[in-house]
Amino acid sequence: MRTRRRTLDSRSLLLDNESRDALPSASSVDSSLLPLSTAAAAAAAATTTTTVVTPGDRTGYKAPTRNNVVKKLKRLHQHHTIQTKFEFEQANYLSITCDFWTNRQQKSFLVITGHYIDKDFNEHSKILKFITFEERHFSPLIAQEIEKRLISLGLYDKLVTITCDGAANMRDMFTYFTRRKIKYIHCLAHKLHLIICNSLNLWVTTKKRRNTTTTETDAENSTEEEDAEDESQITLNQMIRTMSVDIHNISNENNYSDSEHDDESKEDDNAHGESQSDHEVTDSISDEEDWVNEEDDDDEITDNFIEGVNTEEIALNDIQQKVREVIDIARAIVTTTKRTSILSTFIEKKRIHVNLSLSKRKKIKRTLSSDVKTRWNSTFKMLTSMQIYRDIINDMFKSKGSLGLTLKQRLKLTSIELSTDQWDLLELIISILEPFYSATKVLSNRSYPTIGSALYIIRGLEEHLQKEENNPLLNSLKTLVFIKFRHYMFGDTDQFNTFKLYGYFDPTGFSVLTKTEKGSIEKELVVIYKKEFESSSLTSLSSSSTSSDSRQTTKLSNIDKAWQGFLKITNKDLQTEVVTTTTSIQHEIKLYHNLATKFFIDCQFMNPTIFWKEHAIDLPLLSRMARCYLSAPATSVQSESAFSISAHYGRKERSRLTPENLAMSVFLKDKL
Repeated sequence: MRTRRRTLDSRSLLLDNESRDALPSASSVDSSLLPLSTAAAAAAAATTTTTVVTPGDRTGYKAPTRNNVVKKLKRLHQHHTIQTKFEFEQANYLSITCDFWTNRQQKSFLVITGHYIDKDFNEHSKILKFITFEERHFSPLIAQEIEKRLISLGLYDKLVTITCDGAANMRDMFTYFTRRKIKYIHCLAHKLHLIICNSLNLWVTTKKRRNTTTTETDAENSTEEEDAEDESQITLNQMIRTMSVDIHNISNENNYSDSEHDDESKEDDNAHGESQSDHEVTDSISDEEDWVNEEDDDDEITDNFIEGVNTEEIALNDIQQKVREVIDIARAIVTTTKRTSILSTFIEKKRIHVNLSLSKRKKIKRTLSSDVKTRWNSTFKMLTSMQIYRDIINDMFKSKGSLGLTLKQRLKLTSIELSTDQWDLLELIISILEPFYSATKVLSNRSYPTIGSALYIIRGLEEHLQKEENNPLLNSLKTLVFIKFRHYMFGDTDQFNTFKLYGYFDPTGFSVLTKTEKGSIEKELVVIYKKEFESSSLTSLSSSSTSSDSRQTTKLSNIDKAWQGFLKITNKDLQTEVVTTTTSIQHEIKLYHNLATKFFIDCQFMNPTIFWKEHAIDLPLLSRMARCYLSAPATSVQSESAFSISAHYGRKERSRLTPENLAMSVFLKDKL
């Protein structure tokens, strides 16, 4: 331990000229941004406070101590919390998303993101709270925490909808809020996840394949042993260096045992090893960035998207069995090639060779990727990567006898070789999943309201699945998916009616509503307007109508005044006002029909706030309702995005970062 500390001190004090030249100047370091690198700053500051002077720099740069970084972090967090509260004060109607995430130290975090549309139809979206949650994830405790946090921001009374996943504790928490008119929206991305996983039985345990699975597992383990034996022929010097590294790591652990938090044990790292490799593969796919591009290992442990996925042991029919076999073989190929250095090297060399003859756009940039239970589109990416590497994989199987593999490894490869029919089935599965993948990317957009787009996507996927194809097997696969699609999308009538009502105010969603559905929604809108919007709308319009009312009053005849007095005494004037308002809202509905239809024809799939910016003056009553309903997100992508950032901040290299500092850093990342 003494040797280790002395090495660190000498590294910070005795810099050679080349090291000094490589250091950044003080002018290039913005101290206000240091809190965002809390872990790195804390790690560096824990060992030295030495002033490093670089060539050409007169002032020098003094590395901040850990305590100074934390103080600045807390100040910034407090400042931006107040700023966020001030920004959201102008919100009349608030929608939020919320979700939970657990880091490597099994510390739980709750994120709340807020969304509203202002009077000028500009959308606002921010993280309201990112906090540690030490209680059990019971519905009453979740509701109590969310309510308390929103009250502290002065936003609870403005809350209209909460978008979250379909976990039982999240659904049940709505019964524990002190307000009963908060609407629950089931994250559409979670529904798509359940549809694909349970229709294609991606994660069920099949009765017929129990022994086969065990055999494959044994073969896989033996393959690893053989591969380890092949690679164990190293020199004595290499063994000594390996031993030195192990001792070095042990000294590191002992040296930092008094830090904020100890590093994770090797058992924990090994437990996540496979998932971490999946994440590395995902990161390399630069052309497929979407809302699920996050730490796969964390997803696998903590994500509520696993809720509702069927993992029980069931018997499959012939088509389901064929689909499952193709997916299992694809997983086995990806896993085997990753774990066997000979095969991974062969595939990489082939990829480089193939790219030499391809144009820049057609070059293979991806690698074979694995899938996880918490993201169905990880299975889609795995299958598409298999399709891209089809020729290379086939070459690998043909060359298995000349690659220097052991007998067991060759037998393993032979058992997982895809036939031509299975390759064709793999392509059919991809053709079915591709529209769902595109839909997920559309719903992952954070720059405009998605509730109307969600309704359009639901109808589009329904039409896609019902369309007859020339291939009977493809039609059978579509039927399997459509059964689950109908169950999750239309089985919950209240949820689908919510999507229709909210999507009505988006010309894109309005375009896919039937005439009957429009009529039913419009009747409901008249009732809702009277109960929830009329008084506030009349108050906002009273100032503008006062002058005209006074002018009309001066022109009243005596008989008119007499009628007015009688109606006022008998409270009949209120009924007259309601009739006028009803007539006005019905007039706006008719006008909206024409304007929304024309807007969608001229500007398909454009941001609905653009429409309301142009026509809010023509539709003053409906525009108020639109600001309320369009602010509701169709997915919890904003929460998932925050967790993607937190997973990056809390990765293994930063395992000493405290939960409180991690929470503040993620909150500030959204603000700076």
